[in-house]
Amino acid sequence: MGAEINVTLISEARGSSTILWCESGPFEDIQNRIHDAVEEFAITANNDLDDLIQERKCQLGLFRWLLYLCLWKDMFLSWNRGCALRL
Repeated sequence: MGAEINVTLISEARGSSTILWCESGPFEDIQNRIHDAVEEFAITANNDLDDLIQERKCQLGLFRWLLYLCLWKDMFLSWNRGCALRL
């Protein structure tokens, strides 16, 4: 059975907050898709100061949590929409 996970990173024009949006469906290559999304998010920390990199690592932990929450929600509760987390 095929699967789809769409992950969108939205940086708000005003302020420095970031919204992580996850929308999940049936499963296929979940680990690869999560890895790709996390890599895309992590690239913003490249060449930054150590404190910013540490902040990004913390955000990545929340990002992974969000993705797994969406997958759990989709599997066990049969909701069809995504979920979002503001950082």
